[in-house]
Amino acid sequence: MLQLPLETSRGTESLFADAAITFPFAIVKTGSDDRHFAATANVADIPRGVVMHDTVSSDDVAALIKKTVAVFGLFPESLPVPASAPIAAGAQVVADPANPGKAMQLPATAGTYYVIGRARFAVVTAGDPVSLIHQVPVAVTVAGA
Repeated sequence: MLQLPLETSRGTESLFADAAITFPFAIVKTGSDDRHFAATANVADIPRGVVMHDTVSSDDVAALIKKTVAVFGLFPESLPVPASAPIAAGAQVVADPANPGKAMQLPATAGTYYVIGRARFAVVTAGDPVSLIHQVPVAVTVAGA
C-alpha cells in the first residue's frame, strides 16, 4: 500500500508511540519507523520534537493511539521541556541521555551532542520545565574541560 509522506500542521505531527512515556512534554526521536516516536535515551539519538501536553500509557501504545509531536525548528512557539538538572538562562540545551525524554544544559564533558535550542529562563530545580527556544537539532562536538 502506498503511504503518503508525513505532513505537518502548524509544526506538529500525529505519530504513534513505540513505548510508554510517564510525563508530558518529553523529548522524542524517530521510533521504529517514520510514523512512530520514542523518548530520546542515547547521545546518538537525533531529537525530533516534543510530545505535546500528554503522557503515553501502555494502553495508548497497544491501541495505536496517535499523539501530537511538536517538531523542532517548525513549531511556531517556544516549548516547555522537563529539565533533569539546573539550566542557566541562555544556555544551549540538549537531550539528557541519562534521563530519557528530559533536557540538560550542554555539558563540558567531551562528546558529540545534538543542541535543540536555548533556555529562555534559568531552571533551578530538576524536574521543572525549561522554556526552550527550539531549533532544528545541530550536532556540536565538545572537546572536554
